[in-house]
Amino acid sequence: MNFRPIFRNRFKDDMKGVALFMALLLLCNAFIVSLLLVVSAQVQGQAFSNFSVAMSCFTLAIGAATVREDLRLGIQNGVSRGTSLTACFAANAAAALVAALGVTLVEWACIYLRGAVRIGFYSIFALVYGEDASVPGQLRSLLLNFLWCGSMVFVGSFLSLIYWRLSKFWRWVVSLGMGAAALLLLNAAIILLLNASKASAGFLGWLLSFIRWLGEAPLNLVVFLAGISIAFAFFDWLLTRRAPITGATA
Repeated sequence: MNFRPIFRNRFKDDMKGVALFMALLLLCNAFIVSLLLVVSAQVQGQAFSNFSVAMSCFTLAIGAATVREDLRLGIQNGVSRGTSLTACFAANAAAALVAALGVTLVEWACIYLRGAVRIGFYSIFALVYGEDASVPGQLRSLLLNFLWCGSMVFVGSFLSLIYWRLSKFWRWVVSLGMGAAALLLLNAAIILLLNASKASAGFLGWLLSFIRWLGEAPLNLVVFLAGISIAFAFFDWLLTRRAPITGATA
């Protein structure tokens, strides 16, 4: 067993999940649109498309669920940690690209179907950077969707690997710490929104400036997401250098 079998098997399994998840998203959104049209024949307005966000959550789960399985399978069959990890990452990134293509096509179709159903679905990137139905605009959306989903693969792998390497005590510590960090970030976001006009200095001012910088141009978000991917891929590699071969753990 080498790079190619691991990549092929992982990509095949990933695509089954991506196809099923995309089908569920389409059915849910079609049901919502149909329900709105039945409830009110005069409904008009806009809705926020959750395809990009939902698919990024799904690729986060893919990264978390697959990396330890592929490492264990590869190492037990004589494949190095680096090759196993690279094959897993390559397959997951390829699946993220396919998922991003599907999300982009759906969001592009929503632009042209808006007049027929009288309900507009807008992607997260269209809300931030403006809607562009041209080919360059859709290629931009494809790149953003790919980096958005792809970066979550590496983050999910990091979360899975760090749990793999920690003892039971430290798993509890990390779990509680992540919950506390999530609450602190939520509180910080609420404070930032309530004091956006006053936040000109200190941490809140820096955070607000950073958010504004991300929203100024798609290239800024591309750089940020690419940096997230590279950083977490490096952390993942560090965590697998001396990873023990053990049975599946929580």
